[in-house]
Amino acid sequence: MADGTRIALGISASGTLSCAMLAEGQMLAHASHESPRSAGMLATLVEKLLEQVDAKPEQIKEVRIDIGPGSYTGLRAALAFAQIAGNFAGASLFTATSAELVAIAALETGLVDAGDSLLSLRDGTRKLVLRTELRVAERVAVSDAPRAHQYHQLIESIRPEHIILADAGLRTAVRARIEALDCKLLTAPDYGAVQLFSPRLAPRSAPIEGLEPLYLMGSYAE
Repeated sequence: MADGTRIALGISASGTLSCAMLAEGQMLAHASHESPRSAGMLATLVEKLLEQVDAKPEQIKEVRIDIGPGSYTGLRAALAFAQIAGNFAGASLFTATSAELVAIAALETGLVDAGDSLLSLRDGTRKLVLRTELRVAERVAVSDAPRAHQYHQLIESIRPEHIILADAGLRTAVRARIEALDCKLLTAPDYGAVQLFSPRLAPRSAPIEGLEPLYLMGSYAE
């Protein structure tokens, strides 16, 4: 591949660690099937992608990052890599939440449709549930940012028109209370870095310095 080719890299580490690369219209992806704490795999995955397109690290001119909510270790490693690419290769940084990627994966697999009102739920710390509300139109967008709820607050926030995409690890007690409501409860589909390049996503430009991921135990979850 010519040295002047500009490459876009996507990294998702809020769940399974995965990387996707877009170069001259070609999309490639690799994922680690180990826990998200295997953050040391990130450089290896990126190296494999670069080798496949015969490119150099300095050709990465755009990095798209899944900022969570998710694992501290995985998110921190992904962000550090993006900041290095920004500072040393002049790459632009764009972000999206893991809830948006879940919603896009649900659209791609036919679990939900355009026009649906979605809630993405994920177990947090201290027996809290992280809730993100999304709207699905031409693009997926966050209508209520990720925040932590106690069980009773979560149940009170659910409306009949909501379609709920619940993390597979969501507590049984919470699932049981949701199932008693008049709404649709689905297990969230697998997602990864490929969804960062979906035309249904509107990633946000972000500064290289000062950006903090949405950790499961972050301040927004207090």
